[in-house]
Amino acid sequence: MGEFSLKSINLGIQYSPMLKYKNVLPVFPEGWYVICLSSELVNHQIVSKTFCGEELIVFRTERDRIGVLDAYCKHMGAHLGKGGVVKGNTVKCPFHGFCFDTDGECTETGYGTPPSPRVHTKKYYHKEMHGVVMVYFHPQGLAPEWEIPDLELNDWTALVFKEWDLQSHPQETAENAVDVGHFAEVHNYEDVETVEEMKGDGPILTATYRAKRPGGLGKSGKGKKVNVTFKIVKYGFGYSVVEAHTKEFGLVTRHFVFTCPTDGEFLRLRIALSIKKIDNKMKINPLTAFIPEKMLRNIILNFAFKSYQHDVSQDFDIWKHKTYLDQPALSKGDGPIMQYRKWAEQFYEGIS
Repeated sequence: MGEFSLKSINLGIQYSPMLKYKNVLPVFPEGWYVICLSSELVNHQIVSKTFCGEELIVFRTERDRIGVLDAYCKHMGAHLGKGGVVKGNTVKCPFHGFCFDTDGECTETGYGTPPSPRVHTKKYYHKEMHGVVMVYFHPQGLAPEWEIPDLELNDWTALVFKEWDLQSHPQETAENAVDVGHFAEVHNYEDVETVEEMKGDGPILTATYRAKRPGGLGKSGKGKKVNVTFKIVKYGFGYSVVEAHTKEFGLVTRHFVFTCPTDGEFLRLRIALSIKKIDNKMKINPLTAFIPEKMLRNIILNFAFKSYQHDVSQDFDIWKHKTYLDQPALSKGDGPIMQYRKWAEQFYEGIS
C-alpha cells in the first residue's frame, strides 16, 4: 500500500454533516457491524434499522433463517418494516401484498401473477453469532473478503448488553483502544504498561496492556485498585473484544464493543460483557465459597457490567465535542496512534 492521506480522499459517498469530519474521514468505513441483537428478532417481528445511510429491515423466518433487506419494496416503494409481516419464510409488503424471501427475491405478488425480475430487492451480507446479528458494509456492495470468527462460549455466561446513540465516527471510538495516554486521565488507571505492542494483521488489530484500575468488589473494596491484564482484539471498526484477567480475584471477563454507523452523523454503540467460570471462589472472598458458582457469577456480572458502563460513558463528552486532527501534535506516551491510523486506511480502499 502506497502513501495515503485520509484528508485527500475524494469522497464519492455522502459527506458527514459534522464539520469536524467533513472532507477528512469518509462517513461509512467498510466492515462488519452489529445491526441488532438476536433477542430483537422474536415473534416474527420485522426490525427496522438505519445502517450506513440506508433503511434496512431484519427478520427471522419460520425456518429460522435471517433476512436483511433494503427496507423499501421495489414494486411501489412501501416501507416493508412499517406494517409488513413475516409470512412463512418471506416478508410480506403491507401495500400490495408482494412477498420477498431472505435473498430479496419476490416469490409472489398480491395478484397471483408471476413476479417481475425487476421487483428483486437488495440483500445484505450478514451472520448471526453469540447473540448479535452482524451486517457487512461495502460502498460498492461487494461480498466480504474477511470474517469474524465465532467464540468458544463453553464456561462463559450469556452476554449482557447496553446501547447508546452517539455523535461520533467509528474510527474515532475504535482509536481509544490504542490511545494509552487517556487511560490514566479519563479512566483513572495507574502504572499502565504495554505487554504486547499493537499489531495489525489485515483487518485484525491486537494489543495487550497491563494496569492498575478501579475494581474492588463490594463496599470493602471501594476505592481499591486491582491489577488487570487486558488483551484487545479488533476486527475492523465495528467489533472489538477485550479479554481481561484479574489475577487477584481469579476472574476472566470479556468486554465487547460494537459500533454501527447509522445516518452519517450518529453511530449506535453497543457494549456487552461475559464472565468465565470461576475456578477458585476463595480468591474473591472467603465468604463466597458458600455461594453457588452460577449465582456468584451473576452477582459479579451485574457488578462488573455497571462498572464497565461507567468506564465507557466517561468517553462520551470527549467524543461528542472533540474534533478530528489529521496530523495531531503527538507526544511520548500517547500510544501508537499513527500506526493505528495506518492500519485504518484499508477500510476506505473501496471508496473512490
